[in-house]
Amino acid sequence: MQYPLYHPQPQLHPRLLAAFLQFMEWATAILLTIAAFPLLKQAGMFLLTELYEVFIQYQYLF
Repeated sequence: MQYPLYHPQPQLHPRLLAAFLQFMEWATAILLTIAAFPLLKQAGMFLLTELYEVFIQYQYLF
């Protein structure tokens, strides 16, 4: 007697799978935003500092 090579596994409902994938997309986006916030803050401060230095250097034009 031959046995099947695998037993069929129960499948998730497609709507449940779609909802889970949507949740994972949102969670990933939120976590990446939180992780990138300090870097974005530092880059923003750098750009503001550079703009301020340019303004101080050329303020006689205004």
